[in-house]
Formats: sequence, C-alpha cells, structure tokens
Amino acid sequence: MSKAVIAALGGLAGLVLLGQASAAPPTPEARYAEALAALDAKCDEFCGYGINGSLEERRALDALWDATQDWTVAYLSDRRKIDLRKINTDLVNRHAHERTNIAPDAIFALQPGLYGVLSSWEWTGNVFLVEKHEGRFRVAWDIRKADAGAFPVLKAWHTDRARNDCEKDGNASRDVCGPIIGNEIKLLPRDGDGRVRFALLATYGQLAETTVAGQLSIWTWDGTAPRIQWAKRYTYNFEDASWRQHGELLKIRATGWWRMFFACGTCIGRQMNWTIRIGPHRIDDLGMTPVVAELDALDEIFYRVWKHLPADDLATSKVQETAAKIITEREAEEASWPKDGSGNKDYLYLGMLAGLPKTTSERGGHSICFITDDSGPLRTRFENRAGALFATEMTRFPQSDSCP
Repeated sequence: MSKAVIAALGGLAGLVLLGQASAAPPTPEARYAEALAALDAKCDEFCGYGINGSLEERRALDALWDATQDWTVAYLSDRRKIDLRKINTDLVNRHAHERTNIAPDAIFALQPGLYGVLSSWEWTGNVFLVEKHEGRFRVAWDIRKADAGAFPVLKAWHTDRARNDCEKDGNASRDVCGPIIGNEIKLLPRDGDGRVRFALLATYGQLAETTVAGQLSIWTWDGTAPRIQWAKRYTYNFEDASWRQHGELLKIRATGWWRMFFACGTCIGRQMNWTIRIGPHRIDDLGMTPVVAELDALDEIFYRVWKHLPADDLATSKVQETAAKIITEREAEEASWPKDGSGNKDYLYLGMLAGLPKTTSERGGHSICFITDDSGPLRTRFENRAGALFATEMTRFPQSDSCP
C-alpha cells in the first residue's frame, strides 16, 4: 500500500474520530448551564418564585431537573462507599460558593441502596429517588411524574404548576399550584407489610414573611416506586417548626388563625400541635390543638360577645361586659375609618398581638396577659370547670405598655 493511500486512510480515520467526538452528548453540567441560561433569559424580578409559564421555560425547568438527576447518578455511582455525612457536607459546600449549582441540595437514606434526593432552583424544587442497580445508581422515581391520586396537592410538584399565574387556570387553587421546594425527608415506622415509609416535608414558594404554607406527604416504597398514602397542605412558621415521633403518633408544629386577634407574618402567631397517627395500614389525621389554649378561649369569648351569642359557659357576666366594652370601642374606631366598600362583616380587628403572652399560676387557677398594638395589656384569669377553661376576671391596663 502506498504512502499516499496510508495517509488518506489515516486522514479518514481522523475525520471519523472527530465526527464521533463532535457527536458526543453534552455533559449534565453543559445541559444544566444551557437550561439555566434559558430560565435566566426569561427571568423577571420574582422568577425564583415561579416561572412565567411559557413552554420554553417549562422545558428549560424540566431540563434543569434532568441534568441534576444525571449528575447525581454519576456522582453516587463513582463512589466506592456512600457516606451521607460527607456527601451532604460536600453538597452544602458546592452551593455555598455559587447562586445555583447542578448538585442537589441533600440526600437522605431510605434503605440500603435507596436514597431520596432534594434539588432546587431558587424557590422551585424537585424530589427524586435513586437506587443501586447492577453496581450503578439510576433514577427510580420522580415526583414530577407522580400520580396525585386522591391528593391533588401533589400536583404542585408538576412542572406546569410552577408558574406564577397557575391560580388563574380555571378552578386551580393555591393548594395545587407551586412553586414548591422540599425541606426534608424523614423515615417513618414501616407499614404492616414491612415496607419502607417516609414523609416529605415541603414549603410553597413565598416572597416574604416567616409564616408560610407547607406540604406534608407520606409515601410507601413498594419495591418499585413510592406510593402516596396521605398528603395535606398546612401553615407553619420557620421559627417554630418541630417534628416529634412517639410510636404511631407524629406531632408537628403548625400555625393557625384566630377570628378576633391578628399576628404579623413574621410572628409566631397561633401555635398549633398537629397530630397524625401512622398506623400499620392507614394514616389518620387527628387534628390540631392550640399550644396556648387560653388565647383560643379568649378568641371564642370575644367572638361570641361580638355576635351576641351565649357565652355563659365560657366566662362570667362581668368578663363578658368587659369584652363587650372593648368591642364597642373598636367598632366605634373602625366606623371613623374611610370606607372603600371592602369591609368584612365577619371580621373585627381587635389588634395585632405584640409578642408572646405572659402566663402566671395563681391559687385556684391561672392568668394570661397579652398586649395588642391598639390597646394596653389585658389580663384574664381562668379556672378549670368541667375540664374546660372558664374566664372569671378580665382586667385592662390602658396606661401601661407591659403586662404587670
């Protein structure tokens, strides 16, 4: 064979190799960067709290999650040993130096070879599971594609629900609209068939304040994919979050609302203990109970007095008279305000609570004192009667700025 032919063949081989190299698929990092650029190009001031909703943005968001999943699979597969303490430290460090990073936020162990992963872009999140198969990891489940079944709130995870105009779609409620981001994955007692169960705690994207909407969902791993067992939206405060497990009982701190009092969006507000029973074959919502029962009792007293409903089972006539006087003063003040036609006849503003109430134990009962931004301290004495709180005395301190 002549040197010319050999040179020609060598050149042809080089072209083939060059073509193969140019045809190599882009890396997860390159795909992530491309998707992020597409999102940033459409980004407005509040883009981190929901995309604008164009098909291009939805595709970019899906591409972003896909790239993170592929990166995570390779990241875990390249490790001889899975040490989640070291891995999660590494993930935190990766995010500490960049606004966005292809790495997920955190990884949680569900059972040997099965892990739950949280990832996010600003206030928009994704949750997926990876499992080890034939020596390497693969994506086993993606919450974007999960069937909501009897729990529509799970739709908030779907990419087309991460739009900031989601609630404008027909009957779409805020419960089924994102964006939403995963906070933590917690293992629960196995079910009656010995299968792994876990809870996913998440938060809906919100522009401000520390009182936010959360989502709790409970899943069972059936060996192939997680199956939804229960899900619900609730409200909680970042500064008052707690999680306690006592056997079958799960207790979570939540936030509720009074009818007559108000708490600011960055205040603790109406603290509630939410109890859920995690039984072998079913999940039961046992409801919420107030942490400060006296404030709930006062709220009910004021509401009944305002609505001219019987309250003799809650308070003495003297307490009811004092409450009626406070209500009359507030109504007179509100009557002097400019009217714009937006008044709510089912709501009377008695003031925003200033700080936490002060409780004092006394012989035969106890008292609670609190302050609103529109009144001086109000102290109410309670006794327990027939297993319920009963107000026996209500005292105002209009000239003071603190509870005595």
